[in-house]
Amino acid sequence: MKKIIASSTIAVLLIGLASTATTVKAASQQQSKASVIFDERVIDVPPLDPQLPNLSNPVSPENPDGSNPNPGTGGMLSIDFVSSLGFGAQSITSSDITANAHPQILNGQAPSSNYVQVSDQRRTKAGWTLTLQTDGQFRKASIDPTIEGTSQEKLGDFLKGANLTFDKSMVQGFADAQSGSQPTVIQQGKFVVSTSKAIVMAAKVGQGENTWILRFGDKTDYDTNATTETSIAKQSPITLKIPGSTIKSSDSYSTNLIWTLSEVPGN
Repeated sequence: MKKIIASSTIAVLLIGLASTATTVKAASQQQSKASVIFDERVIDVPPLDPQLPNLSNPVSPENPDGSNPNPGTGGMLSIDFVSSLGFGAQSITSSDITANAHPQILNGQAPSSNYVQVSDQRRTKAGWTLTLQTDGQFRKASIDPTIEGTSQEKLGDFLKGANLTFDKSMVQGFADAQSGSQPTVIQQGKFVVSTSKAIVMAAKVGQGENTWILRFGDKTDYDTNATTETSIAKQSPITLKIPGSTIKSSDSYSTNLIWTLSEVPGN
């Protein structure tokens, strides 16, 4: 048995040696293809956290009355979200009033900064301009803003002399945003919003691609306890100043903020 095993072993070795002496046949080859397609598909960018925007962590903002905000405009150049403002239930008084805007509520409970979010998916880096204006003075819900100053206006229809002021404007982009791509805050410091368009943020040619947020102050600049529609906020970078001499009714007053994003590049 030992010899058989030995012979078998030698035979195997010899066969192996003989094999190494023969010509090696070329390996077989075949090709396959890998490809990728790019198109002009537009992604509807959801509202993001104004402090630290991340597409993987969208947020659900709500209006001051708890309702859902209007959807974004969509398109290659879009306004994805803009905060609505609430100033609480103020007392009728003959003294001047400075009403502070409530914080933006996210995900049903988290107070944050009020903000506007824009996205540029054109991939041209052609720049853009964002403007803000109102459609008229604060007024009762049933009042047409165009009757102010006419014979149809009645005492108490409008908050005469009221000024809506924004402060602490700052731009926030993605953490990996390219250097030099950030748009510019145009309104530095406090500015009053009126029926005239005011440029609030602009991207020059070569800037503004992807998603950008213009927020007003940090979370700490707001009264984070003012989370209900009637709350009186103690601080905010957005204020509504109403003269004591203004005639007021026991009613709700409002105005519409008009945000316009145009393809005109910043200077």
